[in-house]
Amino acid sequence: MLDEAEVISTVRDLWARHRDELPAHDRVYGYVRGKLGVPDVPDGAGDELQDIAKMSVKNVLGLVRNAFTDPLLVVGFRSPDATENDAEVWRLWQQQKLDARQAEVYRAAVTYGTGYAIVSKSGIRFRSPRQVFAVYADAHVDDFPVYALETWVDRSGPKPMRKGRLFDETHVYPVSLGTISKQQDEAEQTRTAQRRMSLTIDEEPEAHGLDHCPVIRFVNTRDCEDLVEGEIEPLIGDQRAINAVNFDRLVVSRYGAFPQKYVIGWAPSGPAELAKASAQTLMAFEDSKETVAVGAFPQASVDGYNSILLEMTVHAAMKAGVAPFGITGSFANLGADAIAQIAKPYQDKLGAKQSSLGESVELMIRDYAFLHDIEVPEDAEVVWAETEARSFAQVVDGIVKLTTADVPIEAMLEDIPGWSQQRVDTARKAVRRAAGGGVLDRLRAASGDRPAV
Repeated sequence: MLDEAEVISTVRDLWARHRDELPAHDRVYGYVRGKLGVPDVPDGAGDELQDIAKMSVKNVLGLVRNAFTDPLLVVGFRSPDATENDAEVWRLWQQQKLDARQAEVYRAAVTYGTGYAIVSKSGIRFRSPRQVFAVYADAHVDDFPVYALETWVDRSGPKPMRKGRLFDETHVYPVSLGTISKQQDEAEQTRTAQRRMSLTIDEEPEAHGLDHCPVIRFVNTRDCEDLVEGEIEPLIGDQRAINAVNFDRLVVSRYGAFPQKYVIGWAPSGPAELAKASAQTLMAFEDSKETVAVGAFPQASVDGYNSILLEMTVHAAMKAGVAPFGITGSFANLGADAIAQIAKPYQDKLGAKQSSLGESVELMIRDYAFLHDIEVPEDAEVVWAETEARSFAQVVDGIVKLTTADVPIEAMLEDIPGWSQQRVDTARKAVRRAAGGGVLDRLRAASGDRPAV
């Protein structure tokens, strides 16, 4: 257990290091939300060009993130030879509403490279690296950090306060990092907080009940060198280029979509005459044709810009490992087998994420079950929802063929697309009831009784 001086010193050190890496996370956050990446316009440009620049953000980064996070769904936790989830553990899972909430930490991990789960007996909280800073003795090997600092802004009082919690291997230390000025935005507040931070300890430390720091890291991809690597940061350059081309396209469509007329050798007497001449389809002049020339510029085409944008978007999708039609929204006339073959690299990458994130989910489940005195089988693993592109008819046909070969149907129900875990459990119970009824009918027939209807 740390004393007061050690808590203050440790929090100051962690906050300073956290502040140094926040600009990179804020940049990723701004791009994935479409708040950054607006093309530059010349100084003195009118409001109309400024508005077009803001509208030209064609955000593909959010689509890439959603392509990986939407299919990530844990639907079970059990031993390999079991057909049903561990009842006590799954009850805790449902109590925490993790069927829906689990997506929070996956989105953080895919976006920034890491996400965090903080486990306590009262519940599980998910945080992004903008909210948690953790230090490890060896970040590539250790499952749990030595120290972790969680921060947030408390706006319930008359003045916004930055609150925090320091975690170590035995205790939780609630702290206050001082007030926040309303004249500064949150990024500026974060940058200047270290210089004017009035750090105090809010409450007495509390033992968290585990033999390690209760903060679990979720890693997007595993690498022995660049452990923290999200899906967004490598695509920021591609996103900026797409926005720039889209800005040019919008400018052309705004100012060159309609043919513009010109007159050489004649000038209107005022704005009213100019407006009248612009609206007319036929204009006549008293001057001779040698002194007056009338014509029109050709209509501008955006086909070239459309082709470039499509090529750049497909390149970004391939660079991210996502099937291009998942980003462009353009589908060719392809069958299910062809689509599955095109999406195979994406499925492989998604499977790698499930392996990495699944280890963290298991650590989280085991810690939370331990705090509630529930024993978890050593070989229990998480079960992910099926995401491969296959039609319902194909899967059912395959299950029927395997069933005729005496493969238990209960082991294959989870492969049916669109079925929730609750529906799978209901189907399993129905299969067992039917099997039990069949056994009873055979026993009665053998004893000469009338079979049950």
